[in-house]
Amino acid sequence: MLVVLVVLIFYCVCYNPSIFFNSIIDTLYIWLMKVFPSLFTFYLISSLLINFKILDKLSFFFKPIKKILRLKFQTNEAFNLFILSMFSGNPSTVLFINQNQDYITSFDALTLLKCASFVSPIFIISFFSFDLKLAYILIFSHFFSNIIYCMFLTKNNKYLINKSNVKENDSFTNISNFLNSIKECMNILLMIASMMCLCNIIKYSITTLLNAIGLKSNLFKIFLSFFEISTGLNDLISLNLNKLPFLLLSSFLLGFGGLCIHLQVKNVINSNLKFSSFFFARLIHGSISTLITFIILIL
Repeated sequence: MLVVLVVLIFYCVCYNPSIFFNSIIDTLYIWLMKVFPSLFTFYLISSLLINFKILDKLSFFFKPIKKILRLKFQTNEAFNLFILSMFSGNPSTVLFINQNQDYITSFDALTLLKCASFVSPIFIISFFSFDLKLAYILIFSHFFSNIIYCMFLTKNNKYLINKSNVKENDSFTNISNFLNSIKECMNILLMIASMMCLCNIIKYSITTLLNAIGLKSNLFKIFLSFFEISTGLNDLISLNLNKLPFLLLSSFLLGFGGLCIHLQVKNVINSNLKFSSFFFARLIHGSISTLITFIILIL
């Protein structure tokens, strides 16, 4: 199978190199204009909140949220990471889990891996700016489905463990940790760009093959949209589907994340965590989000 794929990619490069390389440039343009701004901004904010213990100082503000949502993590640090994940998205969230495993339990780490997988609201709005009502429906479905899943996973927790026995770092150490986080962020952003290009090269090659043998069905285009979330949303928009199937497919894609995000997470996930747990959780998240979107639309 891999040999066939390599031959197919080589054929696409040789057959029409200008179109092939333009597809990579288009992918990098989407990365620069829609992925980089939101991911870097919220990673920067999250790093500041974590490294300078700002969230701990604001814990009184989040306590009502924790009670209302009934999220019973075993550690306060895990709840803080869950809040940050709403803005940072993957694979940044998985990296934060890796960095803070000394402060959270293994149960919390696995729970966060399963249910702290959010797409930035700014990212969703950037794709659905042509109809903000649709954007808000997808944002609500995407966030609420993760919260429901988290409530289910933590419902039997009845105790709180304090693993933060390490003394608070001095200012110099905090600044050093923050700068290291920014360095890691740049590495992640470059890795994301590389994975986006990889997935879209495969996607372009398969599309070229399907066109050559006369298979141009929308079903194939929908299937290929699940390779990479950014170009996948663009593909779904370009298909001009009816409102209901378009929103349901978009909702599932946002929850599932696409092959590209799964490869990114596979690259950064800690050996103590199982990638299979992340994969099946994304299927559950996508399904719940799609169901919520459907209920909103019929109401």
